[in-house]
This record gives sequence, structure tokens and C-alpha cells, in this order.
Amino acid sequence: MTQAVVAADAQLTFGTPPSVLPMVSLGRLEALAVTSVNATPRVPGTAEASLPGCSMSFWYGFFLPAGW
Repeated sequence: MTQAVVAADAQLTFGTPPSVLPMVSLGRLEALAVTSVNATPRVPGTAEASLPGCSMSFWYGFFLPAGW
């Protein structure tokens, strides 16, 4: 999805810091806000970015081939 935003095929995406910050550092993406404790000082939190009450948590799972 990050590549789709960079290519202008999509307007925005949500991502984890390791998946998007390299593109932000290169100037290919613009970071609008973070949804948790602000660990990136140059990126505002959601309340500071006029998105009060916006909250998100990620769901992670472990996956492997069926029948493995």
C-alpha cells in the first residue's frame, strides 16, 4: 500500500514506523500524524493534527502454509 501512495494510485495509508519512515526520510511520503504515543518528534500526534479521538491499534498474527 505504501508503494501505491508513492505512485499516487492511492491517497493515504496507515503503516508501522519501520515500513514508512524510510520513505518519509527520502521525501517520498509525508507523515501527517501518529496514532499512539509520539515517538517521532517531527510528526504530530492525532490531536495535534486536528484528529482528536482518533485511535488505532494494529492486529498481528502468525501465519504459515496450511497443513504445515
